[in-house]
Amino acid sequence: MTVSSLKLLALNCVGESLHLLNGLREKNSLYIPSYLASEIFQFAINGQKPFVEKQLVFFENVCFFQLDHISLKKRKFNGIEDFRFLNNCSIESLSLINFHSMFNLPIPLSIKSLKFERCLFGKEECKRLGTLLSNCHSIQSFAMTSNDNMDYSFQYICNGLKSSANSLLEINFSNCCLTRQHGYFLGNLFKVCTKLRAVNIRANRELRDGFAEIFNGLRQSSESLRTLDFSFCNLVEEQCSSFGDFLRKCDSLTEINLFGNINLGRGFRMICNGLQSSSSRTLSAINCDQCLHTELQCSWLCDLLAECHSLQDCKFNNNEMSPYMIGQVLSRLTAFGNSLLKIDLSSMNLWENESCLALGNFFEQCTALRSVDLSSNGEWGKSFRKICEGLKSSAHCLQRINLSNCDFSEQQCIWLGEFLNECSSLEDFFMAENRNCGEGIRNISQGLRSSAHRLLTVDFSDCSLSAEQCVWLSELLKRCDSLQTVFLDRNPVWKLGFEKICFGLKSSCRSLLNISLYKCELSRDQSVWLGNLLVECIMLQRIHLSSNEQFDMGFQRICMGLISSAHSLTSVDFEGCNLSGEQSCWLGNFLFECNSLSEINLSENDNLGKGFEMICNGLKNSRYSLSIVSLKGCRLSGEKDYWLGNLFNECQSLQRVNLSMNGNFGEGFRLVCQGLRRSCLSLSTISFEGCGLTIENLRHLSDLLAACTCLEQVNLIGVNINLELEAILNGLMSSSKCLKMLKYTRCSLSENQRLEMFNHLKNMEKIHASCLYY
Repeated sequence: MTVSSLKLLALNCVGESLHLLNGLREKNSLYIPSYLASEIFQFAINGQKPFVEKQLVFFENVCFFQLDHISLKKRKFNGIEDFRFLNNCSIESLSLINFHSMFNLPIPLSIKSLKFERCLFGKEECKRLGTLLSNCHSIQSFAMTSNDNMDYSFQYICNGLKSSANSLLEINFSNCCLTRQHGYFLGNLFKVCTKLRAVNIRANRELRDGFAEIFNGLRQSSESLRTLDFSFCNLVEEQCSSFGDFLRKCDSLTEINLFGNINLGRGFRMICNGLQSSSSRTLSAINCDQCLHTELQCSWLCDLLAECHSLQDCKFNNNEMSPYMIGQVLSRLTAFGNSLLKIDLSSMNLWENESCLALGNFFEQCTALRSVDLSSNGEWGKSFRKICEGLKSSAHCLQRINLSNCDFSEQQCIWLGEFLNECSSLEDFFMAENRNCGEGIRNISQGLRSSAHRLLTVDFSDCSLSAEQCVWLSELLKRCDSLQTVFLDRNPVWKLGFEKICFGLKSSCRSLLNISLYKCELSRDQSVWLGNLLVECIMLQRIHLSSNEQFDMGFQRICMGLISSAHSLTSVDFEGCNLSGEQSCWLGNFLFECNSLSEINLSENDNLGKGFEMICNGLKNSRYSLSIVSLKGCRLSGEKDYWLGNLFNECQSLQRVNLSMNGNFGEGFRLVCQGLRRSCLSLSTISFEGCGLTIENLRHLSDLLAACTCLEQVNLIGVNINLELEAILNGLMSSSKCLKMLKYTRCSLSENQRLEMFNHLKNMEKIHASCLYY
């Protein structure tokens, strides 16, 4: 582990020796001040290594200590069922991530904020949580996101929250698969709340008639509500009547998100009328992405915009608008020229001359824009000059510009460069999938120099960069000293210009976090230049070099370079790089230096040879953090199974594992499955597609499935599960409350076996017939 200060080293030693420290405290009657106990806990909770119970005893025995916010991740507490150590801690905000049981979790009666993220609580856990909530009277914020395991037990949570009805300000039940019945329970809770400010029910597509009860209940907080998020809720015309009536009661809404509700129909008029009659003076953000399909809907939106006074953030992208209606919307938005901060008009077919002129006139009136997204709009022609001239009105404050996939010509790039030259505050610039820029890249690069010291992200992916264009781009990169993310994917023709790019990026070597060079056909020399850059980078978190098959000996330099960021890297991707046995050894040596990797992708490398042992041994140093492993098509067999099984046996927090297209698993498959069982409480996705498993292998697989309790996706395409179907089905039942998708095409099932499987699985709580691929 790399440490940057004596204090960090001391805290690390203390964190590793909590049990010993507790013995010293008892033996010598040491007094641990609360501030010191708090600092030790914060350091220990952020480490990668899971706790053991004897370590947590230390926090039980120290004096009362103060922590305003605690975030507990399940991977840190595998095997821990007693959380009484928190009894000595004053907690205002508590967050649980990936827990499937609350165990003996103490929740202080005075707690103000509770968040449960991806916690698949079933009936008993919801009931227990409801009881705890009923004893709390001052909760201000409550969130339960991505928990789709609740049935009627949801009412216990809603009833428990009623005890905090007078203090609740924020509620979030996004992506919880809420149904009509859940809507009734939620509506009854809202009826007793009078101070709600933010409500998020995003991505709940089955509420249907339950929305009427929700809207009726929310009326009690109509004077206090500021933010509503009903995106991807499958709202239809019939539900909009009660929605509109509710909105008429709200007089201080500032944000509303309707993203992805594609079936609003004429009901959109009632929503607009509701907002127009009540919140038009306060509304600052509106998201209608993928909502508008007719000119009538656009006209209702225009009527609403005409009454608004202080809009700052507007998203109308991915909507079907004629050039005339685009002009109408933009003319209404012109009134907010001094307040509008963000505008998203991506994928709007803004190529008509009429639309471009209207857009240019609109931008000319805007003086405070910070973010502009015009991506996926092409064929602007000469009208683009008008857009660039208009954007100059906000040049002094623009921070983010997305112009990806706009098919710019060389002349258009010249106009764009002239505009960029007047910008001085750009932080994020996206120019991907513009392949015909020609010499215009020089103008763009020169224009971006005005923001060189502010730029954090640049994206020139798939721009067919030539060697000459790379020289111009490198001159920009030399002037940048704080870049964090660089996307240069799918640029296979830059040749010697890549050396200039790498040299330019060295100016940001102390700030770079993410580098992506997917499918760039990097040669041996280019790999050496990249390695020379990586040697100087010390903060990299993600490196994406997939689909580069010509590294040759240069790969050694890449691996040596990555060692400089070994302490910070969390994700490495070398999929489809045709790595050899020797290259695998170099990779293994690098991985041995890493201790916090969470994701590794080595799929489609079928020549790893004996170097695979060094890869597996190297990854063991990240065993406490590793969560995603992809080894699809790596020709795993024989000794490789043994090495992989040993690696998995060291890991306890794996979440997604892809071992597809490995057709030669032998006896070592038993070790692979046994190793994966160590992560049985965290595994959510496994894939064995195309693996030629024997009857013995299938029995080991069924034992693995039986041990796992929270699998959400299982891919068995092309696996002969017909040979041990009953055992496989029995194993899957352990995840009956969580399983959402099962793929089993080409599995040689007879008609009777298909029927047996379908009948067996259809009774699972979350899996749907549409998610059974057979």
